[in-house]
Amino acid sequence: MLAKAVKVAEETSGYLGETEVDIAESSLEVDKSTELINTLATQQRFALQSCYGLLKKGAKKVSTAQAYEVYREICNAEGSRYLSQRRFCEIISFLDLYGLISARVVSMGRYGKKRNIMSSLPEQVIKAFLGQ
Repeated sequence: MLAKAVKVAEETSGYLGETEVDIAESSLEVDKSTELINTLATQQRFALQSCYGLLKKGAKKVSTAQAYEVYREICNAEGSRYLSQRRFCEIISFLDLYGLISARVVSMGRYGKKRNIMSSLPEQVIKAFLGQ
């Protein structure tokens, strides 16, 4: 991080301060997220694409059932076999574990539980991933 901060300082003000370190830290976070997305398996990438595709349409929270329906559409469009909803939920847990999404479990009382999926990536990473 220090090397990145020095590079940022050389490119901007020539002085290494807190702002340059903050810029370097956010740049490294973007690089890590992008690298992690690029190494995802195909089904994991489709699941992430379905979540952010729905979030891009204006929803602040997406349920796993909504994301699963979009995931099935993506798989059909790509000519790939889709996984079961249970396996899809395991992929959502994996993506949450690595910080690519934020999935909170919400109790619905006697109607069971669901996960609310929210964005956790910087906007520039999302745009690069969705190809805008």
